[in-house]
Formats: sequence, structure tokens, C-alpha cells
Amino acid sequence: MATIHDRVRWDGSNVSFHWCWSRSISGRLLGYITNLTNRLSSFVPCRDGTEEWYWELSNNGLFSVQKLTKLIERMEFSTPSVVTPTARNRLVPLKFELFVWRAMHNRLPTRVELDKRGIDLGSIRCPVCDDALETVEHSLIHCKEAGGIWFRVIAWWN
Repeated sequence: MATIHDRVRWDGSNVSFHWCWSRSISGRLLGYITNLTNRLSSFVPCRDGTEEWYWELSNNGLFSVQKLTKLIERMEFSTPSVVTPTARNRLVPLKFELFVWRAMHNRLPTRVELDKRGIDLGSIRCPVCDDALETVEHSLIHCKEAGGIWFRVIAWWN
């Protein structure tokens, strides 16, 4: 396994990166890697040779996992107003329960979500109607085809 010393070179004033990918990087992921590389190129290591980073969120300017942990613990996270039950409803098929959970947590493989993960599909528009971006909300609610399906389901339920 490669270490950071195998991938990063510092000549005293400049940082350079030597990445070794198992496949070629393209699309949005290439932009993320370029952005990260640009941000890290301004990294200034400590002069005493220790593996510490200067960090502006710390009082002494040094990065530490402990300081990061304390900052995360102090952050106020928004909590949902409705608590979702954790007990499984045996009357509902497990596949349906998993689908609903994934839809509620934006974990369905829509084109927008796949694009966020660096999978280049060419277009992130809805392949069914081409009216909007394919998101969970669009696919299940706003898409014309979804509306027709919901109409038939409601009619079936009477």
C-alpha cells in the first residue's frame, strides 16, 4: 500500500502530487480531484519536520483530530421533526420498506446522485420526460409518468 510520502513531493517551496489511479478519472470527479490538489498545493508543513498541518480553525494553528472532533460535536445538526420508527412493519414487504427508506434519505440511484458520485452519464435530465433533472422527488412525484402511475394506484385503492 502506498503512503503519503510516495504520492506527495515537497521541495521546500512547492508541493506536487503523483496520483496512481486504477482507472482514468473524468467528469465531475476530475473537477473534485483538481480542486483538492489546488487546495493542498498551498499546504505548508511544519518546519520542524513533524507531520503536522497548519490549520486556521485551531487556536495554535495546528491540525489535530481531537480539535476536529470537538468542533463536530459542537455543531448543531438539524434533526427531523418526525421521528421515523425503527421497528419493522411485517405487513409491508421488505423490498418496499427499503425502497421508501432509500427514497426518504435520497439514496436512490437517480442520475443526479450518480453524477455527484463521479459517474458520467452524459445527461442528468429525466430519461422519461426530459422536463427536469432526474432527482428522487422528480422521479416519484413531479414526472408526468409518475403522476399517471399515482393516479392509477389511487383509483385501484378506490
